[in-house]
Amino acid sequence: MMRNMNVRKPADDKKYLQIYKEKGPLTAVKEYREDTGCSLREAKEYIDSLRIKYGLKQPLSGGGCMLVFMLLMTVAFSFMLF
Repeated sequence: MMRNMNVRKPADDKKYLQIYKEKGPLTAVKEYREDTGCSLREAKEYIDSLRIKYGLKQPLSGGGCMLVFMLLMTVAFSFMLF
């Protein structure tokens, strides 16, 4: 339930979409919560709804770690062969 009953205007979508694209979903959720006073769950649901409505891809998580792991394993394996 929202603590502060601010009414969103269409321009708000643009603001939070821009934040999402430039700084990521966590920052967009944080900004939305600060602006509206809503709960974390409500803010996350709103940002997720924007992502779906405007066809944005969900950010990948953990992909960089897997790449580093695979590179290290390749290097380690190549040393074992020589």
